[in-house]
Amino acid sequence: MDCNQSCHRGCSCISFIISMILAIIVGVLFYFNYIQNIVASVWIAFGLGVLNMIFLVIMVLFASLNERSTLSKCLYKKGTCYLAGIIGTIVFTLISLSMDFDFYLISKVIFVGSAAFFLAFMIIQFILLMRCAIICKFCISYTEKKKDEVYFGNDTV
Repeated sequence: MDCNQSCHRGCSCISFIISMILAIIVGVLFYFNYIQNIVASVWIAFGLGVLNMIFLVIMVLFASLNERSTLSKCLYKKGTCYLAGIIGTIVFTLISLSMDFDFYLISKVIFVGSAAFFLAFMIIQFILLMRCAIICKFCISYTEKKKDEVYFGNDTV
């Protein structure tokens, strides 16, 4: 596998579909009042969104130190989708927290489902960002090792 092809730019359709399925499940469970502590769950989702925003800012600061680093390349490829998940999570959890949690109103079900969608999307994009960083880091190390073997000969047994 080529290093440049290991991480594609943009959001994956699979992450969108998985997030949509989870959002529908959460919305249906909330509508039928099967989720008992929805307020605590939404607060946890909000906390995860803020924590991921802080983590993204730290990653951007480290990536700005060396624009040719693996982290900056992966943030360029996957950062926009990750940021969309973070902002969507924070916005929809704040909207959900500002309303009463009556499970019979469809607008509240839609906002809780949207918060669940963006939370799942944010988590999946974080995993894909870390996967990109790990694969590219090992791929670059592997190609540099191969270059050294070509230029200096293979000293291993």
